[in-house]
Amino acid sequence: MGMLTVRLDEETEQDLNNLMQAQDLSRSAIIKQLIHQSQPHHEQAMEQPKLTQGETHQRSRHLLNHPTPVGLPNRGEAFSQPTSFDVLIDAGAILSFYNSNHPDHTKLYRYIESFQGKIITSSCCIAEVMWALNLDTRVQLELLTDLHQERFVCPEWRSTAYLDIQRMLMVPPYQSSFTDLSLMAMGQQHHLEHIICLAQDFSRYQSMNPKLKRI
Repeated sequence: MGMLTVRLDEETEQDLNNLMQAQDLSRSAIIKQLIHQSQPHHEQAMEQPKLTQGETHQRSRHLLNHPTPVGLPNRGEAFSQPTSFDVLIDAGAILSFYNSNHPDHTKLYRYIESFQGKIITSSCCIAEVMWALNLDTRVQLELLTDLHQERFVCPEWRSTAYLDIQRMLMVPPYQSSFTDLSLMAMGQQHHLEHIICLAQDFSRYQSMNPKLKRI
């Protein structure tokens, strides 16, 4: 095994120490991980399992393992008892599903993997998650695999959904996020009363739909 000496400036050295602390890994493990992640995208894609219709067995997943951004603490218990009815899921919860360093990742991952009903979201939420997963193309491919296998379902909008969004858009508190509005319209379209989301996001959705319950 070869030895490598690397000179780092003070700022980079601090970044490396932060990564070591966040991921509980040695310096050499962090460097190997970063080298692996920098491989050409076509090599990463070759490692990705082919999409198979109806595939349901658990597979080894690619997950983001970057430190969780500051300001996303674990603020409430949820995701404990899987259910068989259909539910909504927002972009923040989907992103935590693919980020192994998020405080909610483990319980959310277990919950979704054992969920029996349909987990419904909007195409706007998926677009937001795809953008956030651009740190690792392999994880973006995981999301596409899960969409193909209907782990997450994006139904087509009915024409009335645009009217629902239009009505909500006229209320000032809801004007900040079209992604949130699209998710609420999808919930109304399919008469969904439960949502999988992070605790700090729930009050925002409940203000749009007081009957909504967080799982």
